[in-house]
Amino acid sequence: MMVAFIAQKASWDCELEPRFGRTPAIVLLDTERNSLALHDNTRNADLGHGAGIQTAQAIMEVGASAVITVSLGPKAFGILQEATIPAYYATSGHTIKMAWDLFQAKQLPRADAPNH
Repeated sequence: MMVAFIAQKASWDCELEPRFGRTPAIVLLDTERNSLALHDNTRNADLGHGAGIQTAQAIMEVGASAVITVSLGPKAFGILQEATIPAYYATSGHTIKMAWDLFQAKQLPRADAPNH
């Protein structure tokens, strides 16, 4: 399974990025290999409008099965929902490791609506 984290560095101790569409990177966790990889998102982050939409589409394109984020706007939420990619809300200040541990313990709330 591939899980996308909205964060800036492919490091377990990297804090999650609070801006979904404006994140300069998407961190991908390959759960089978327990490895992190960085997907550049600067092209989308620098857009005048539609950054959230484009970031959601990038998550689809990289084959993520789920996304862990601090915030999610209505348009990006709709795209992920349409693609049947569930989103989960972590708290600002959580690291990738903290969010992953909470996800595995089923303690991250599943996004049933946008929160931004």
